[in-house]
Amino acid sequence: GIMKFLVISDLHGNIDVLEKLDFEFNNVDGVLFAGDFAECFNIPTGKPALEALCKKHEVIFSVLGNCDEPSFVEELDDKDINVEKSLVYHHGIAIVGAGGGTKFTGKTPNEREESEIISPYYTLRDIAKERAATAYALHASIGLLPISEATTAATYSSNSTSTISPIYLLK
Repeated sequence: GIMKFLVISDLHGNIDVLEKLDFEFNNVDGVLFAGDFAECFNIPTGKPALEALCKKHEVIFSVLGNCDEPSFVEELDDKDINVEKSLVYHHGIAIVGAGGGTKFTGKTPNEREESEIISPYYTLRDIAKERAATAYALHASIGLLPISEATTAATYSSNSTSTISPIYLLK
């Protein structure tokens, strides 16, 4: 069968936008959140955004964005939605996550060297490709990376603001 995922990113503390997506949340099998719970330079907005997102769907996979403090990964762990530097299998689909942003301003809390982001991603991607259709949850746009050979959407980059893009994964 086909699995349908809602792919969103860059909430930046804007909980109201989630209310506008009830139809989408109710018509997908899962959610890939590609980071930036917190408004830039306003770290306390991250936790309410996480709480609001977790109320919208029971199957969520997430990484951090460049505006999220690296320690916020513990909050994702507590909600059991963290795929940061991880490979997670869900109903025959492998989900690989690499969060944070590449260094561009030097001012947001989770900017990293490209090699820090891409190295674990490539390792996990290679393992995942051998075993299952694969979805990638990335915050940084390091080119346009393919989600999977088994998707109807060819590429996805989470670098645009408030991206909403359903993808379909063959199971």
